[in-house]
Amino acid sequence: MTEVSSLTVNFSSPISQTSNSQSSAQQAATGALGDLAAIALSVRSDAWLKMWYYLDPSRQPQGPMEFPQLATEWKKRALNEHSLVWGEGMSEWKALSELPEIIQEIEIHS
Repeated sequence: MTEVSSLTVNFSSPISQTSNSQSSAQQAATGALGDLAAIALSVRSDAWLKMWYYLDPSRQPQGPMEFPQLATEWKKRALNEHSLVWGEGMSEWKALSELPEIIQEIEIHS
């Protein structure tokens, strides 16, 4: 299970600072965008903090790489759910299919 930490972000919109006659719909939309941005920032798992490796089809290790590069390799189809990966803190190489939270994280943020 991926642990999500709490994150508080204060967004200040220039639109809300310039006019007191702004409609409540505009104020709500501005607030909602700030809330969505805060949620998007807070749902990243600790996978983003690790260095990653994967075994290519000839079983040669590729890496180290940060999580965004791992996601790029997924998008380029250099690795798939059967690819073996290892990230800092893991005791052994695992197939991505054994790490569904990593696949989900890649698909959400890539």
